[in-house]
Amino acid sequence: MGKLNDSINASLEWTTTVLFRPFNLKKWIILGFIAMMAGAMTSANFNISNPFPAKSTKSSSFQCPTNIQKGGALHPQTAQEIFFQIKEKVRRHVRLILIIVTLVLLLIVVMSWLMARFHFVFLESIVKNDASIRAPFRKHKRIGESFFNFLAIFSFISMVLTAAAAFFCMNKLLAIGALSHPESLGLKKIIFACLPYAGLIIFWLLIGGVISFVANNFVTIVMYREGCGFIEAWGKARALIKNNLCDMVKFFFLKAVLAIGCAIGFGMIAIVCGLFLMMPVIIIGGLLYALFSLMPQGLQLVFGLILTPLAVSVILVLGYGIMCVFLPFAVFLRTVSLKFMARLNSRYNLFVPLPA
Repeated sequence: MGKLNDSINASLEWTTTVLFRPFNLKKWIILGFIAMMAGAMTSANFNISNPFPAKSTKSSSFQCPTNIQKGGALHPQTAQEIFFQIKEKVRRHVRLILIIVTLVLLLIVVMSWLMARFHFVFLESIVKNDASIRAPFRKHKRIGESFFNFLAIFSFISMVLTAAAAFFCMNKLLAIGALSHPESLGLKKIIFACLPYAGLIIFWLLIGGVISFVANNFVTIVMYREGCGFIEAWGKARALIKNNLCDMVKFFFLKAVLAIGCAIGFGMIAIVCGLFLMMPVIIIGGLLYALFSLMPQGLQLVFGLILTPLAVSVILVLGYGIMCVFLPFAVFLRTVSLKFMARLNSRYNLFVPLPA
């Protein structure tokens, strides 16, 4: 545990140095933007939604409450009927859907490309205690594009496996009549029919999680130090992991615990900051609404046109400010990986230049 304890203590010290010695608001704003573009601000985002309705009964658990007219009476639609209705609507608007999907995919590609480049910008900002964008963005073009290629291939494989599992699962459910007559099969048979495909997705999530963890915490550090591509860096990182397997497993669980702790800490701070900022916003918003309601109708449109962009700007600034609250956690989590790698192999101590 010595390497892990030393890594944590050194990371806390360096995080304090980068962000608070001295405190520089401009540096925080720029570094927060770099961390956000690098995807380092997502460790606190745990979006959990409940897909099930609040009220359900045993008789309607497999049926949609939507009704259709049959013989003068209303009958509930089966899941299969709803499925074919959706399929028909998709077929009618296939061009529009293809355009939307294409635009979304292009946006994802662009954001992934930027995230790959900014990953190394953020890395250098921490190592050099700086908040520059232009110079490191150009400097790390080669390794950034290599990392982007990995992200693109990894994401493509993930989407294909998920889509294939969903497709074959849906075909299986159609074949056994789970969508047309689910009540005759029972919940147990339907679950068992879906288990192989759900198992495939869970298996890939586990494998993909390990690959992503190794890539982000070790491979990119090797890429930064050696200036090499992803495949070469993967081989060197794999050899390092093989020689320090026990420490790597401990670090994996340590990083998971630290990430969860940072997420909880960020959530609590964000709630406090949100409540603290919401009070003046609500008061000012109420006063402006009262002023708006007292204005003549002709002036309300002008007032609204002036106030709307101002309000949107204030909301964006406040939202970005609350997000920057996570910056110490993001810097700390990234620094832990750097300090741990430095203790495994002195060659990958990025805080010390390589000898000429």
